[in-house]
Amino acid sequence: MSSSRRSFRSTSSSSSQNTFGEPIIDRMYDLRRDDAWARRVLDDSSARFIFHWNGKFIVSWVNERCELWLMDRELGFELHSLGAEIALLGREDEKIYVSLDGSHLSRRAARQIAKAHGKLYDLKTIGCLLSPAEAAYLAYSRSLWSWHSHARFCGRCGHPTEGTEAGNARKCRAKNCCLVQFPRIDPVVLILVTCGDYALLSNQRTWPRKQYGTLAGFVESGESFEGAVQREVFEEVGAYVSGMRYHSSQPWPFPGSLMAGFSASVESLDIKVNREELNDAEWFPRSLLRKRKGRPIILPSWLSMARSMIEDWLDED
Repeated sequence: MSSSRRSFRSTSSSSSQNTFGEPIIDRMYDLRRDDAWARRVLDDSSARFIFHWNGKFIVSWVNERCELWLMDRELGFELHSLGAEIALLGREDEKIYVSLDGSHLSRRAARQIAKAHGKLYDLKTIGCLLSPAEAAYLAYSRSLWSWHSHARFCGRCGHPTEGTEAGNARKCRAKNCCLVQFPRIDPVVLILVTCGDYALLSNQRTWPRKQYGTLAGFVESGESFEGAVQREVFEEVGAYVSGMRYHSSQPWPFPGSLMAGFSASVESLDIKVNREELNDAEWFPRSLLRKRKGRPIILPSWLSMARSMIEDWLDED
C-alpha cells in the first residue's frame, strides 16, 4: 500500500482570505448523478483520498510545515471494502479528490493508520496551518460527514437512508417515499458593532473570561441577514442599528454553518447587556485594541472571520 502527499494550489491574491473560504474547488457537478462514479473512482489511479475520522484528519510536519496526508486508491479501496463511506469533493490538476470517512473504525485502528503518516488532528487545531485550499477541502469534508451522521433516517417516513449523488446527498430507501435530503447549512451572522472610534466586543458564555469577539447569532426562519443583524444587536445589548455594511462570509464546519459578517453602527454608547445571552459586552477604544495594552483581552483566533473583521476595522484609519 502506498501513500501520497500533495499541497493544493491557491489562486487567491487576498492576504485576508477567510480560513475555509478558498473559492477554487471544482465540485464536479457533472458526476454527482452518476450512480457508477464510486466504482470508477476506486479504479482510477489519479484518485486521492482524504481520510476523515470523527472530525479529525491526518497531517505531518515536514521542515516545520504542516502537510495534509492523502492516501492513494489502494488503501482507499481497502477501507471502502471494509465499510468506509466515500464522497466526491472535487477535481484539480487532473486529480480527483475524495473524502473517505473512517469514523466507524475504533480509535486504535484510526491511530494505527495515522501512525505511519503523521497524527490525527482536529480541524480547529490545524485549520490556520494548512494552505487555503487544503483547509477548504477539509472544511467541506468535515461538514459533509457531520451531516451524514445525523441524516441516517428519513425525516418524512423514518426509514433508513443511503448516500447518493456521489456522497453529497442521502435518499430514503423506502420505495413509496424516496425522499432526497441535502446537507443542511445553518446561516449565522457575525456583527462588529461600532460607535465612532469604539468597538463593542462581547464575551460569550462558553468562552474564557478574557476572550472577546463580535456579536453573533443564528438567522431564524423567514429572516434576512439584515433582519438578523438588527434583532441580534437589540436582543444582546439593547441597541438599535443605524447602519450596516457587509464584510465577507466564511463556511464554518463546526458542524455546518455559513457565517456572514457585517459591521453595524449605533448612535450611542449606551447599552444594556442581556446576561442570559452574554457574560459581558464592553466598548473598547480603537487605540487600546491597536496597542493591546491596558486591560488584557484575548481576541478571536485567525481561524474565525471575527478576527479579520476586527483587524480590518483597526486598519481603517
